Amino acid sequence: MDAKALATAASSDRAGSQAGPGDVDPKLFARWVDGSGTLKELMGISDKEYAWMAVAGYTMYEMGNLGDALQVYDFLSALDPSRSDIRSTLGGLYVQEGDYQAALQTLTLAIQQDPSDIYAWGNRAELLLRMGRLANAAEDLRRVLALDPDNRHPMGRRGRKLVVLVKDALDRMVASKQAS
Repeated sequence: MDAKALATAASSDRAGSQAGPGDVDPKLFARWVDGSGTLKELMGISDKEYAWMAVAGYTMYEMGNLGDALQVYDFLSALDPSRSDIRSTLGGLYVQEGDYQAALQTLTLAIQQDPSDIYAWGNRAELLLRMGRLANAAEDLRRVLALDPDNRHPMGRRGRKLVVLVKDALDRMVASKQAS
């Protein structure tokens, strides 16, 4: 059964009931199922409503409610998987929660979607540092610096500070190996 047939069947099964799957536009449902549409479109969530949800999630984060913020951004990412900025923020939240594997996967997806997302590169660099993957972190930091050659972006400035820390750590590793 194709997506349009599923939507039509859902409509006929729900006839006469309250709002639910039967109220779904079969064309939007078909687009969502085949991957050409988003859950945000299917649910009829406007850009303004979506933006307010993002503001709510960020406010929760700023208030120290990391778990709630993570749920909001996870939901926003499910609503519109094409939003690399949402994935980047979600990845940063995973890092703070300590779920490094989810963070790595989410930040890598954000980078694949938008290679110019300096926050995704910077957050992934910090994650890789926490994971002890210094060489990979250094590569990501190179990208951060390349995306901010004039040192105007906050993540670029942060990246420059991290480069110094990585260099110091690598120098200590080399000195330690030479001493042994």
